[in-house]
Amino acid sequence: MKHSYKRITKLFVTILLVLLFILLLRSDLNNTYPKGVDTYDLSYLSKSIKENHYIVWNINLPTVLGLTSFSYPPGGIIFLAEVSELTNLGIIESIILWNYFFIITCGLTFFLITKKIFKNNVVAIISTIVYLSSKFFIGYSQSYTSRNILHLLFLSILLLLLEKIDMKKIIIIMLLLIISIITHRAVILILLFLIIFIISKFLNKFYKNNNYQNLCIIILTVLTFLSMIHFFGHVKIGTESTKIPFNIGITYIDNIISILYTISMHFGILIILLPVGYYFLVIKKEKTFEDFFILISWIILSGLLVETIYAFYFIVPIIVITISYYTIKIQSLNNKIKYQIILALIILAPIVPMYITVSDSSDDYTFVRPQTLSLGSFLEGSINQSIICNNHVIYCAQISGISNKIKSSTHASGRTIIEQIEIETIQISLTNLRSQITVKDKTLETPLYADSYTSAIINWDISIPDLEKLLELTNVKYIIDSTNPDSIRNRPNIEKKFGYMNQIYNNGLQQIKVIE
Repeated sequence: MKHSYKRITKLFVTILLVLLFILLLRSDLNNTYPKGVDTYDLSYLSKSIKENHYIVWNINLPTVLGLTSFSYPPGGIIFLAEVSELTNLGIIESIILWNYFFIITCGLTFFLITKKIFKNNVVAIISTIVYLSSKFFIGYSQSYTSRNILHLLFLSILLLLLEKIDMKKIIIIMLLLIISIITHRAVILILLFLIIFIISKFLNKFYKNNNYQNLCIIILTVLTFLSMIHFFGHVKIGTESTKIPFNIGITYIDNIISILYTISMHFGILIILLPVGYYFLVIKKEKTFEDFFILISWIILSGLLVETIYAFYFIVPIIVITISYYTIKIQSLNNKIKYQIILALIILAPIVPMYITVSDSSDDYTFVRPQTLSLGSFLEGSINQSIICNNHVIYCAQISGISNKIKSSTHASGRTIIEQIEIETIQISLTNLRSQITVKDKTLETPLYADSYTSAIINWDISIPDLEKLLELTNVKYIIDSTNPDSIRNRPNIEKKFGYMNQIYNNGLQQIKVIE
């Protein structure tokens, strides 16, 4: 008993040290500012909850679920605000604490999953290292935050619970799904794993593990992937900036290259072991239910590979588990030195940054420029009223994420003034994931979205009286102009609306102008 306890303790300490080593190795201690559009929005909205002590945009059930065009699923935002409140840390520091806690928790739960599948501590540790060295976790060991990391945690727990279902597990699964629903609409992807589990339970009874059935599984997986490319191509959502090294000129083939290249950049160099691991899984003679579950997962999830942001992150655990079938195979080699060298390479490959990132490191969506930091410092000491950006909302979003004082008009900020708006109707549309929230504010009188006020001030052609009412409602007094091409193109429109504006700041990239 004592021997078993010491072994478990040593194993736990080893895993924890490995996880901490991976985190510390990649931590960017020189730039702890928030990064990424989601991070800016979540920071701003979490500050709003912390300051007001309630969620201002939650006015009924559709807004609580984030189904309206003017609301936001509050789950992750509430949690971030609570972490900040309980620890007495700022939002940025809370993001870092949040990230490290969930990365370690995801690592530990994934270790338990792979240990249950492979019944091998070494393979489970290697699998965990590979998992935490994917681009998703590398990003979240920095000052990124997103509700997606909560989904991966929920998914890890779900995979642990799925082997045998009882009433207690059903209650836990339902609680996880409820939390997921109020966290992000991507909860539907977690539901897929429940569907896969049910299908696997049913089909596993008829699975004979012969060459014919194995070939059918491979063909179905490939056909699902290729057919989704035919119907949807490479689905790019959000600010993903994929850099494809070359194009063939045939759309279908270029989409395949684009998807595979983007996935490899998101995951890392060990993606080359995925086909090998999949092969060893298919030819495995005595398959368990867990093995069959992974095979069925690939048939269904291969259709989601065309969307290389949200959907792909849910597939990362399945990719790592599949690669691990290669790891468990080489452990059976007679040549100990040979497989030890291969294992060492597998461990070293994720730690050494042998792959490049998809996004340009100088992209404003993922990088806070020194000029923006200087601009934020100037605003902290000089300006009390709200600011807005000339057709480049990301600078305002960054300022709102960094500053503890400045209010800026961003995509997120519109939600925080909903209490000042007289709501007329909420119209639920079954043909869209979001309903429309129609407002009556005596100014725009149009279906209002979170960024409608920002767009109306900067882009829309509205009357001067309406513009003045809008400026008063949003308390905007200053405009951040910049050398960004979009801002330069929109300057004639700004000058037409506001005429001459006194410039009080210029750092070479951004200028602050006063609205008279």
